Amino acid sequence: DVDAKVVALKREADELRASAGALEAELSAMRFAEKMQCFRAFDRKGSNALGATELRVGLKKMWGMEVSENMAMRLLKLLDRNGSGEVELEEFDVAAIEPALERLSEEVRASKEAARVEVIKRRGEFELQRQLKEYKQTLPGENQDTGIITRLLSVAAYILPLADSLRLGLPLVFLIPPSLMALVWLPFLPLYRATLLFPFAALVTFLAVQFLAGKDDVPALLRFNLWQAIQLDLFLIVPHLLVSFEVIPETVGFIAYVPGILAFFYTLGCIAYSASLSLCGTAPRGIPKISQDAEKSMGMVLPGQEDDASSQVPPSSGDSSSKA
Repeated sequence: DVDAKVVALKREADELRASAGALEAELSAMRFAEKMQCFRAFDRKGSNALGATELRVGLKKMWGMEVSENMAMRLLKLLDRNGSGEVELEEFDVAAIEPALERLSEEVRASKEAARVEVIKRRGEFELQRQLKEYKQTLPGENQDTGIITRLLSVAAYILPLADSLRLGLPLVFLIPPSLMALVWLPFLPLYRATLLFPFAALVTFLAVQFLAGKDDVPALLRFNLWQAIQLDLFLIVPHLLVSFEVIPETVGFIAYVPGILAFFYTLGCIAYSASLSLCGTAPRGIPKISQDAEKSMGMVLPGQEDDASSQVPPSSGDSSSKA
């Protein structure tokens, strides 16, 4: 009895396997028939191979999908596994078409977005270059007068740093022959004597220059030179402090005066540069750090640094107190 039951169970198992195999074969035949039917719908010419045009037309008629020629070519490359340049029946996979199109569409969207970002970036760079050019060629303010009076006053603005730098150049008398020194020093002698006769003249002049520089109705060229003269004068504070300590020369000798002498010549060079350009009606904006500080004092912000400007404190009368 047991053997008979075992034989019966084996027979039932064989029948189930045969039935499953038949069902699998039937399903495979149905899938192939559906694949063939769909392929024939695409293959209007009956060439047993699909090109990019057949894929475009078939997708539109079968599923109503509008696909560009470029997209159809990319889809063709994905489906063409043997590299023949066409999609043959064994390569045609309906289930793979939609995911492939979605992936290609996502790539196209990403490419377009990258191109859009690049265009925006280039426009931003072009606009920044335009703003930089405008920034370097113009000064803020409605009064853009560059007449002879404005030019002369712009040069006169540098009397302030010139007067304050003369003391730093005094040690040159020990280096230059007296005859030559008299010739060099003679043009500055009246100004130096004035600073000795009127000790507070420098402070009063500093405050007056700062007051005029802050007035918007003053010509822009003059305002810039006034602010630049102030920045040059502030630059001289440290050299003055160094030479004011009498113990230093006694300790290290004449070398203690070298920083002051260098500051003197640097100031003379800046004044000569600024005066020459101002006489030509051009703002002398090429002095490193000094010119940038003068621009900031006028409220100018370098294009691309607008965010940093909000964190900077505007110039105040506190500069005059430090000068004092």
